[in-house]
Amino acid sequence: MNNKNVKFKENYLELDSKTKMWYATYGNPKGFPILVVHGGPGGGSHTALTKFVDVKFFKYIFFDQRGCGKSTPHLELKNNNTQQLVEDIEALRKYLKLDKLTIFGGSWGTTLTLMYAIKYPQNVATMILRGVFLARQEDVDFLYEGKGANWFFPKEYEVFKNAVVNLKGRTNIAKYYKALTNKNLDLEYRKKFAAIFYKWEFSLVSVREREFKKEYEQEAYDLALLESHYFYNKSFMPSDNYILENADKFKHIPTYIIHGHFDIDTRLIGAYLLEQKLDNVKTYYNHMAGHSLLDSANLQALEDILEQLKNKAS
Repeated sequence: MNNKNVKFKENYLELDSKTKMWYATYGNPKGFPILVVHGGPGGGSHTALTKFVDVKFFKYIFFDQRGCGKSTPHLELKNNNTQQLVEDIEALRKYLKLDKLTIFGGSWGTTLTLMYAIKYPQNVATMILRGVFLARQEDVDFLYEGKGANWFFPKEYEVFKNAVVNLKGRTNIAKYYKALTNKNLDLEYRKKFAAIFYKWEFSLVSVREREFKKEYEQEAYDLALLESHYFYNKSFMPSDNYILENADKFKHIPTYIIHGHFDIDTRLIGAYLLEQKLDNVKTYYNHMAGHSLLDSANLQALEDILEQLKNKAS
């Protein structure tokens, strides 16, 4: 799809006296609205999706979660927690005068989408979830603490682990969090830890081989700081299995799940366990895909889902 001439319409929503949320709309101003919830925490909005979508029928709404991307203040950790992010989504919904949301969330964006659906099920029409992450401790440990992801990428994990082996902390996440938030350490030194943290997760996300580029350095710092902040604090969840424990609140909402069989970043078991809790769900478990939306099978699944939504709405 040739969307080169379509422009973002950017703006800011003032959340409080110190916090402004960047948001943007893309596509048909009067089109079918889809709220896009980015990953991370700290990933910021990525525009790759806009190359493949129908801009004549849909209006896509992007926003940067507090502390990251173009939202301000940048990398602010105070009042930056899951419950606050849920309220930020609700503030944006009200501000844009949207009735019920169709939400597309990827990775951490699925966590946030599901948390929003627990709090505000009456405001959700449809959920599209790509790379389900339930934010349980076992999900975090699988990724960062040598409980599974390291089996697939042992060499890369050794680099990640050994970088902080001599630092104080009970877990790798604790060590990285304390290093990245230690203002007594030189910023460039902290950025080196962030790059190692980012490269570890970067190695897991796609079945396609990808190269870490210098231009990713700022994104690496943002992601490493905010992910370690959230995961050190157990994603600010009221209980470890909170999403599945409260699935009855959103089980009636029509849901599409996209998940790659070779997703090492967010395991397919999370998607499967969620599927069992839902009354109205369609799954796309893709054998030739990993975590990335841009893995072709995942992208094809999204295109198929959007076509279904278009047909239902027409």
